[in-house]
Amino acid sequence: MPGPWRQQYFFVQVDERSNLNDLGFQDRNNFRYLEWETGFREDQLSEKSQVASRAWEFEVLHQSNGEDFPLRRDITLQLYSERCDGGNLFGFVRQRLPVYDDRISRGNGIVRFQGGPQLYLNRVLSRKDQGALAWALIAGVTPGRSSERLNYNLGIEPRLFLSDTMDVNFGLFATRANDFLLWRGEKNFGRFKTRRLDLVSNFNWFISERQELRIKLEAIALQAELDQALLLQSNGRLSASSVDISDFKLKNLGFQIRYRYQLAELSDLFLVYSRGGNAIADFYAMEDHEALVDTLSDSFSLRDSDQFLAKFAYRFDF
Repeated sequence: MPGPWRQQYFFVQVDERSNLNDLGFQDRNNFRYLEWETGFREDQLSEKSQVASRAWEFEVLHQSNGEDFPLRRDITLQLYSERCDGGNLFGFVRQRLPVYDDRISRGNGIVRFQGGPQLYLNRVLSRKDQGALAWALIAGVTPGRSSERLNYNLGIEPRLFLSDTMDVNFGLFATRANDFLLWRGEKNFGRFKTRRLDLVSNFNWFISERQELRIKLEAIALQAELDQALLLQSNGRLSASSVDISDFKLKNLGFQIRYRYQLAELSDLFLVYSRGGNAIADFYAMEDHEALVDTLSDSFSLRDSDQFLAKFAYRFDF
């Protein structure tokens, strides 16, 4: 379209026999997907404005399976703006309508999820005057699946620039889910109250035009306390149940050191060391056990996987 407005239309239909995983990841088949987007972009703002450009987008989305059960139904208004200081702002407000999940029960019936409002905000504060520090701030609210309770998440991620070729970031993200729904076998589900911490760190050093060193770390700690056992009914709704379902805690660790040396154009040598693990355990009387920070600290002792990889890729000219 001429001018600052734009329009996009999507229609995708995939039958139950389609399988494209040999060409790339396919998350599911047997669905129809419809989406309409309209957007408006402003890039001729006042010289006094702190915003360099601003883009608004309104989106309506509908996805259903082959039996015409709705899987996703969203109405979204989002904003993305580039700031004059080099930072940016991204956020959206979304209304999620009631839908169904045809896979969460592992073949034991389709489950109805209720809708609700969703909010998300991501603000990146750039390096002031090419200084050493930049920040990213994240906040969000999502609706519960089986109740009207809301789930909250908050994160902060400072990035330290040690030089023009070396930087490191440390991100800490906290989630409080008041409606965390899990399948627990057959037609049984558990609605949990969970607390979760994610620690993410990345170190990047571009040693020269041919060499780079990257270190990546992700540690996750989650503590889940049962709020209500639920039983799946024939109409897809969940009702209260007396089935015994345990509280639990989860720890996860992923760590990687990767060195890359460019031998020639599209020809590289990679040396990679990886370590990680995952652990889940029953967690009775949560208030009498370690704090969530202690669970996160314990994740660093995980060592289910310990690997070293050398990869050589060379491009031949014919």
